[in-house]
Amino acid sequence: DLWREAQRIDLARTGWTLVELGIIADATQAGMTADTVSQLPGGDITIALQDLTPDGADSADLLSARDKASRLSACATIAMEHAVTQWWDLGLDHTAEA
Repeated sequence: DLWREAQRIDLARTGWTLVELGIIADATQAGMTADTVSQLPGGDITIALQDLTPDGADSADLLSARDKASRLSACATIAMEHAVTQWWDLGLDHTAEA
């Protein structure tokens, strides 16, 4: 429980927008490759975001999501990967509450 709380606090410091989280969800539709601590800041999320091409109005949000993901600590990376995986597994809506 302490580890999960540390992850939650660390991730909350990043301050994601709903649009940025939507971009991350779209980029990670195929799922996360492994439940391990990545050598790359932002882990699988950073890898998935690199594969997206910015277009029009979304380009600033994509660049912001890439920047924030690249600055995540290992703890926050795991928290984000778990949160995204749970969101997909539960089939939740793209809302602030979900």
